[in-house]
This record gives sequence, C-alpha cells and structure tokens, in this order.
Amino acid sequence: MELAFTPRTKGDLLFEGKLVVTLDGRYAVTACELRLNGHINVSFVRSFNVRLDFAPQPDGRYELASSNVKADFGLTSKGWGVFGERRVVYRNYQIGVRQPLAFYQGKALQVAPLKVGFDTLSKGRHRYTKSCINWSKCLPINGRCGGYLR
Repeated sequence: MELAFTPRTKGDLLFEGKLVVTLDGRYAVTACELRLNGHINVSFVRSFNVRLDFAPQPDGRYELASSNVKADFGLTSKGWGVFGERRVVYRNYQIGVRQPLAFYQGKALQVAPLKVGFDTLSKGRHRYTKSCINWSKCLPINGRCGGYLR
C-alpha cells in the first residue's frame, strides 16, 4: 500500500512524499521517498530528495537496503549552483552475532589515535594532522539526539 503525505500548509518547513507499506500484518515500510516542498524557503537549497529502500531479512525484519540523497544548492533560483548526490547500499547484515567479552570491556572514555594523512582537495600536496577526537563531546545524553556532552 502506498501512503502519500504532504504538509497541511504549503509554506511549512516539512517533507512531502510517500511511504510504501506491506499489508501482510507486519505493516513494514519497504520504501520511502521524501522531498522538500518547492514553496518553502530554505537558504541556498533549490531541491532536496531522499529515497530509502528496505529489504526483508531472513529473520523477517526489514532493514535499510539503500539510501539515495540528492540536493541542489545555489545562490539564486536559476544559474550556477552545486548538485550533490550520495548513494549508499547496505548489505550483509550480521544480526545476533556474539562479540567477544573484550569488545564490551574498556575505558569509559576512549580517544582515537593521532593520524597523519593527505588532504584530498590538494591532491596530496599538503599533509594534515587529524587531532585526537574527544568522544565525550560527540555522544548524546540519555539517548536524546539534541543533547550533547560538553
């Protein structure tokens, strides 16, 4: 079954699109298409589209199989701009695989080691040093997406 949705007011900063849902009693989402309404004003964004596809796994659950995000950015509604696309395919899910006990033991705060590499924009002409990451600044508090440790 296909469910279409659109914002009640055309100027609302919400997505419009459709969901494809199974009617086998599980009501699993098999596909999702999202796009920004053309009537809203998002700075420098001409269009933004997301396509998510879900595939059934051997245990009966549906997992994300592919993700495709397309965005068109520009200073004006016509003329020069930048188009970006990101496509990711997910496969070989390993669900229920037990990890060794050492995987779960360790320090409460772990810091990534110092890495030295090449800057891709300068095509390797300049070396950069990636500083250590303090994960305490990146972790959500109590599972909330908005709150972060400082």
